[in-house]
Amino acid sequence: MKYYDILAVGEARQTVKEFGFSKFDKDVVVLSPEETDSAYRRDELVFVTASNSLDKNKKIVRLPIDGIVDPFFPRASPFDKAMLTVARDNDLVIVITLSKFLSTRGIDRARLIVKARRLIALAHKERVPIVISSKAEHPFELRTPFQLVNLGIELGMTAEKARWAISKVPEALRRKK
Repeated sequence: MKYYDILAVGEARQTVKEFGFSKFDKDVVVLSPEETDSAYRRDELVFVTASNSLDKNKKIVRLPIDGIVDPFFPRASPFDKAMLTVARDNDLVIVITLSKFLSTRGIDRARLIVKARRLIALAHKERVPIVISSKAEHPFELRTPFQLVNLGIELGMTAEKARWAISKVPEALRRKK
């Protein structure tokens, strides 16, 4: 099975590591909410990490970007049906990263899982595409497609939708623009 995974290299510039038959020919930029005013090339895929502030997230979903990374927090619930509708209308994807779950511990991880499950259920109702990624900081930390699909299943996706989230949705992003 051909699938894509994000390898986080450097501060803002990140690359997509591709395991398959063709090369992922676009650079990926992951910006923080404070960096959204910075310039980027039109041939790049631009993702913004979600903020803990509801007002900032309302601005993020209206930006000319390609997706939002980890739009859930252990102590806040900034994404709702209206924001996901705007995200769908602007052709945004939601990127869920395994590194977010590995970096939290205890009750915060449990809350994060609950928030992610609610977000995924709502995103499926609103027809917002989801991408599952490891967002590894080193090539040895990249996960197998089996592990990424299992993350999706644990978060309430069907096996088919989880496989779609690591293969078909990134492929559609690759062809975008």
